[in-house]
Amino acid sequence: MNRLKRATVIERLALCVPCALFAVAAAQAAFGEVSLAGGKLNASVESEQACVSRDTPLNPDNAFGPGEGWLDEERYSVEYAYTGKRFSLSFRDYGSFSARNAEPAENRVGELFGTVKIGTFFLDVGKKRVCQSLSYFKSPINFALDDYSGYELRYSNGRAMLNLECFSDYGLFALSFIPRVEFGGDFERYVSPPQARQLYARYDGTAGDLSVGLAVSLDDRWRIGAQVSRPIGKYAEAHAELVFDGKKKRVELAGPGDPLVLHSVRAINVSNCLEGVLGLSVHLSRVSILAEYYGTQAGYSASEWESVRSRYAALARSDPLNPLYLYNLGAAYAAHSSNEGLNGRHYLMVRVSNPATDDYEISLTALANLQDLGVVLMPAVAYSGFDRLTVKAGLMRVIGGTYTEYALYGERWRADITMELWI
Repeated sequence: MNRLKRATVIERLALCVPCALFAVAAAQAAFGEVSLAGGKLNASVESEQACVSRDTPLNPDNAFGPGEGWLDEERYSVEYAYTGKRFSLSFRDYGSFSARNAEPAENRVGELFGTVKIGTFFLDVGKKRVCQSLSYFKSPINFALDDYSGYELRYSNGRAMLNLECFSDYGLFALSFIPRVEFGGDFERYVSPPQARQLYARYDGTAGDLSVGLAVSLDDRWRIGAQVSRPIGKYAEAHAELVFDGKKKRVELAGPGDPLVLHSVRAINVSNCLEGVLGLSVHLSRVSILAEYYGTQAGYSASEWESVRSRYAALARSDPLNPLYLYNLGAAYAAHSSNEGLNGRHYLMVRVSNPATDDYEISLTALANLQDLGVVLMPAVAYSGFDRLTVKAGLMRVIGGTYTEYALYGERWRADITMELWI
């Protein structure tokens, strides 16, 4: 079997399981709750239609190929859970594809693990999501979870592990061994990415109104984290995370910013740095407000970021007829895009919405780099009053200077509408 045919077969097999489970759920949805082999099956599919502009200083006329104009993305998630007296099984899969554009399909097994109960101990074997963070914008204490943001676990990716948890009067104690797994090729694309060997210990407990979480991780470096939260009066809650990271990777443009000099991309290690989140949420009868500050020592300082921006600007304003023009811009674009969240040290996110108990949601989210004062505005509206159907519409617009962090990413603005069906 040649390589192309083998890749096609793996792709079809990887997408076959979630599609089959989704079909079972769809067939039974009309009859109420979906049961399968003694467990519960849930599924969702959503279609997003978007109009996107990607003409930015480091990507003029969309020279480097990300799609723009009218785009679509279809996403799905399938979840199955069986719970017995001594044994339970969890499976959560998600993926995406494009019905109209030539984008490759992707699939991820977010979780697939069995749990054995032994007294107050629980042993998990398989791929599991571990989420300790209470933050919406950034979650530095999640040492074994990828692609998690906005309280959304459905599209996050866990780790294959042996995980032992003990529930006691003093809280939850857990110890995980994550083996090194070198997936590659089509298996990596449709099932799970590779993972490094990791030892991971954590604790979650309460003391009065105070909730506390601690975590220690060792892979190629030490990471130590803590998170706390507590209510403030009747309507507010404060939360905080602080993490020590022994080695944080930052991606940089290697070169002086001279358009006549060949530039490249390099990765450097920032040793022994701190990052943290400080957040406050307020829930009133007609409005909810969430504000979070995120800081990291691994990002560019104000003077460093000003120097980087100047180099980007020099390359973007150089002569387009220069043979190195697109090559150098491509290197700058790759470095900047790979360095998201580390192009500064101080960020602020504010989200204002109506209460989550309503059938509709109107929200405005603003994200700012406090060093260059670039801002992303994201108004959105959603209606979930239909049976098993949610309709969403949103806008994204970057405001601020031409060479602020967010103005240099791939999108200048986006308008989208999404329909999501729950089964």
